[in-house]
Amino acid sequence: MLATFAGIQPQTPGFKKVLIRPQLQKLESVKGNIPHWAGDLIVDFKKNGNQLTGTVTLPTSITGRLEWNGKVVELKSGENRVSVH
Repeated sequence: MLATFAGIQPQTPGFKKVLIRPQLQKLESVKGNIPHWAGDLIVDFKKNGNQLTGTVTLPTSITGRLEWNGKVVELKSGENRVSVH
């Protein structure tokens, strides 16, 4: 269920790059981790109107992108602080 609300899916074969499109619906926040072969993917999002803030932590050698309301944020390995309006 976390993968659905957090919107986490592979962007490349082998899950070396992830695509995160949060689908919070009426939820105001979502937090958790998803196992990955290189380590856990950890998300902690808070929604306030059209604004999304929080952190995304990706395992070493894994990159990704966050998409929210038509905006794109490139993500690197390690902790990424995000704030998207």
